[in-house]
Amino acid sequence: MAAAPSKARLELRQAQPGDASRIAALVRRAYDDLPAYSLGEIRGQLNNFPEGCFVAILDGKLVGYCASMRIGGDKALKPHSWDEITGNGFGSRHDPAGEWLYGYEMCVDPKVRGTRIGRRLYEERRALAEQLELEGIVFGGRMPNLMRFCRKGVGTQGYRDERIAGILHVPHSSS
Repeated sequence: MAAAPSKARLELRQAQPGDASRIAALVRRAYDDLPAYSLGEIRGQLNNFPEGCFVAILDGKLVGYCASMRIGGDKALKPHSWDEITGNGFGSRHDPAGEWLYGYEMCVDPKVRGTRIGRRLYEERRALAEQLELEGIVFGGRMPNLMRFCRKGVGTQGYRDERIAGILHVPHSSS
C-alpha cells in the first residue's frame, strides 16, 4: 500500500535578516515589471520595524512577504507617494509612536497564488495592529503592470477605475 501524500506545510513568521536574499528573489518573481528591491532596501525594511515584516514559508521555500510600519495619521491619511511614505522603499518613515499600521509591501510567489497565502499575511498584520492597539491599517502598494497600461493611455486613475470595475485584469500579488 502506498503512503498517503503529505500535506503542504505552511509557516508564517516574522522576517529575519537572513531572509533578505530570498525576499529579493521573491519580489523579482512577483513583480517582474517593476524595479526590484536592493538588499539594502530589504534590510532597511527589516531593521526599521522587524515586527511588521512577515514571510510565508511553504515546504521550506519562501513564497510570501509583507512589510509594514507604524506611522502617524497626519502622514498616512494624507495624499502621498509610495516613495515618500516608505522612505524610498527602506521603511525609514517608521514612527514607533505612530497610531496606524501602514502596509507597503505584499507579494506572493506567482506559482502559489490562489492558495490564500496573501490572506494569511494580511491576518498577521491585523493581529499585530490589534496587539499594538493601533487605530487601524492603511495600505499603499505597487501597481503591477501599470506602466504597460499607461502606455496604452489608461493612466493611473483609469487603471484604478478599470480594476475596480473588473474590466482590467492583471496578475494579483497577494492572492
